[in-house]
Amino acid sequence: MNNRQRMISFLLLLCFYQAAAAQQLTIQERLARLERNSGNAQGIAELVTQVQQLQQEVAELRGQLERQAFELESLKKRQKVLYVDLDSRVQALEKSAPQTPRDNAETTAEKHNTPALVTSHETAETTKPEVQPSTATQASSTGTDNDTQAAVLYEEAFAHLKAGRYTDSARLFEDFIQQHPNHELTDNAYYWLGESYYVTRNYELALDAFEQLKSRFPNSHKLADALLKIGYTQYELGLYPQAWETLQTVVREFPSSAVARLAQTRLRKMQREGKTG
Repeated sequence: MNNRQRMISFLLLLCFYQAAAAQQLTIQERLARLERNSGNAQGIAELVTQVQQLQQEVAELRGQLERQAFELESLKKRQKVLYVDLDSRVQALEKSAPQTPRDNAETTAEKHNTPALVTSHETAETTKPEVQPSTATQASSTGTDNDTQAAVLYEEAFAHLKAGRYTDSARLFEDFIQQHPNHELTDNAYYWLGESYYVTRNYELALDAFEQLKSRFPNSHKLADALLKIGYTQYELGLYPQAWETLQTVVREFPSSAVARLAQTRLRKMQREGKTG
């Protein structure tokens, strides 16, 4: 073998060795990369597990919140219904209360002014003149019809209120006030109109209704309740100085009433909240 052949053989061996070394280095790198990837995969798996656990906890918390929100809404609706029912019972008791001495005197006077009934048929035929219905009689009949229509409309509005259909009750109470602005039930209609708006959080409209009752019917038996609700509504609207003054007025003008106790409770709450003015 000459020198040239030897040189070629040496070069071939050298190339083979370098190729083998390069291949060995590549395998080591691949093994190291696989080890690193394996470590990352384990970490990722742990993260995925934690995320799944957190998602499950969030879902459980969301379910609890939804249940609590449903229960709270149910309690609010029941509270509104109970409040309306209680107030209607109080109103019924007020209507069935014994007459005051003034009422008794008026009733007695009416009895004394009533003509005595004729006991003899002949006398009745002789003394009773034959007259045509007068204009006054026709007006009285028309007034009775109007009173009946007013009573029906009022009862319908109040029925909607007791059933929790506050939008319908507000519409009907507004119709009643418009059609019968000076009826004996108009002050009550203003009050229940305000309540219909109050329970639906239409506080500005509620405040207007209660204040209309206050200004138009200063002697109404619903005035104390209206003043209390004016204070409540002013509080809900953030008018704390006005609410404080109104509730103080309730306590001062109706010191022994139930509304005074409710006003004092709200005043204490405002003191705790620092909303006295």
